[in-house]
Amino acid sequence: MVVQFLVMVYALLVAFVLVSAERNRREMRPHGPALLTAGQVAVLANGTIAVLLAGWALLYASGYIAELPAI
Repeated sequence: MVVQFLVMVYALLVAFVLVSAERNRREMRPHGPALLTAGQVAVLANGTIAVLLAGWALLYASGYIAELPAI
C-alpha cells in the first residue's frame, strides 16, 4: 500500500514538472524556482531508484538473494 502511494506521488510530481516545463517553453517564459526544484527532486528520485534496483538485480543475479520479496 505504501509503495503504491509513493509511486502515485512520484508520477504526479513528474507529470507536473513535464506539463509545466512544456507550457513555459511554449509561452517562452523562464522556469520558476519551484519548478526547477521539483524537477531536481524528480531526477534525484529517479537516480536513486535506478541505483537501488541495479544493486538488487546484481545481488539477485549472483545468487545472494534466493527469492523475490513479497510486496
